[in-house]
Amino acid sequence: MASLLGLVSLVTVSLVSVLVFRAAFLYKPLPAPKSCINMHNHDNISLSQDPQILKRFIGALNIPTISYKVHTYDAPEMTKFIEYIEKSYPAIHGSPLITREIVANYSLLYTVKGSDPKLRPYMLTSHIDVVPAVKELWDSNPFKAVIKDDGYIYARGTMDAKHLVMAIFEATEFMIKKGFKPRRTYYMAFGHDEEVLGLDGAQEIAKILKVRTKTYDKMEYVIDEGLVISETKFPGLPYNIGLIGVAEKGYLSVKVTATGAVGHGSMPPPMTAIAKLSTVLSRFHANVMPSFLGEGVEREMFEIFAAYASWPYKLIYSNFWFFKPIISYVMSNNPTLNALVRSTTAVTMVHGGTKENVLPDSAWAILNHRIHQAQSGKELMELDRQLINDDTITMELSSPINEPGPVSPYCDDCSGYQTIKHSLLQVFPDTVVVPSIFLAATDSKWYTNLTDSIYRFSAISVELEEMKCFHGHNERLSVKNYEKLINFYHHLIINSDEPILNYKSKQHDEL
Repeated sequence: MASLLGLVSLVTVSLVSVLVFRAAFLYKPLPAPKSCINMHNHDNISLSQDPQILKRFIGALNIPTISYKVHTYDAPEMTKFIEYIEKSYPAIHGSPLITREIVANYSLLYTVKGSDPKLRPYMLTSHIDVVPAVKELWDSNPFKAVIKDDGYIYARGTMDAKHLVMAIFEATEFMIKKGFKPRRTYYMAFGHDEEVLGLDGAQEIAKILKVRTKTYDKMEYVIDEGLVISETKFPGLPYNIGLIGVAEKGYLSVKVTATGAVGHGSMPPPMTAIAKLSTVLSRFHANVMPSFLGEGVEREMFEIFAAYASWPYKLIYSNFWFFKPIISYVMSNNPTLNALVRSTTAVTMVHGGTKENVLPDSAWAILNHRIHQAQSGKELMELDRQLINDDTITMELSSPINEPGPVSPYCDDCSGYQTIKHSLLQVFPDTVVVPSIFLAATDSKWYTNLTDSIYRFSAISVELEEMKCFHGHNERLSVKNYEKLINFYHHLIINSDEPILNYKSKQHDEL
């Protein structure tokens, strides 16, 4: 017995020693990026010095470029927006270096021609359409932008995603006015139907660019709308977290239908169609699917956290392999973090019955899934079948399956990721940057034929609670955030113009 206790003690001491050693010595903070003060073509873009910047943004927000459903959008307003952009940015539209194309009637594609055709081009992209808004549920008119005393601009599109469109235009206009002549060609692409799958806009843009860039093995990178800089602190980290989306989840909606006998409401059977459906739906909840923690990008995320965390969190984050079950449990109980580690299910629509005193002959509901990278749509549907476990309940696709996108590279040598990260840190210092998964869908799914380096990131700094404004009531963005967003693209364009994109910095050495 004594020898057994001795062995247990030795193993315990050895394990603790390994855990502490990894935490203390393997994960060190990275050096700050080089100062942008002496960067060629660099200058600070200030809204106070040029009030027209904010006026142009407000003008764009006031044009209701609404997408309603696939192939259905407010065409006259889309045309009005295109005309507004042309009038607002004379330097861009008058430059011999820049060509504009109107794709599929309402999408915009700009080519900013570089002087060195050997350099692979990159692309800045977003979308000009927005979702509808219920005016009665807003504190102000969603299509009459207003700046309130809290320093926020309130309007539909402030966060999704006209702020990106206009910031890209502002940064490019600013640089063209200063005489900027890029070495590296870049594209600015703005689809008009992203909110309804991008079938008309981004898909057509991708076809055009595939032909146009065929002399390159791939584009250098593409940056689209996506994750943000979180001001909501992670446990043990006193820094904001810059979340660069290196992949996006897949999309799957399943219609489930229960049937029942028709009759008078005074003589109900043990289970009506609605009751049967309700029983089935109760089996689905946010974290019912298996956790895939560690099979995505979460391990890398926590190891980066380890370099900046305080004790004892540093011990936990640097030993993900050991504390994985605990981390999984904690993340599964937070709606935002839970969505990072598994496929999620939301019951989004329910319908049943025809009259209050008539038994329903059927009832149906929609299960909306967002598919984790470690799963496929087919696997998820099979899990649905197992959970339902009732042959009388029918299942059918409510919309085509959009499988999870590939994971873009985010290594120390990955130029696109590192260039975005470097530019982010120049504008938002004291931020810890990590790869993550974008939980929604974007137009970038159409651009996988152009490059394997697609990043989904919106350079705004917000509390995670503010993310509810996406598609929500009282959508808003602070004036300060808009100014920093423009400066982010300004830095990104300058940094991306280097002949060799090399921001290599080793995070740690494995034990």
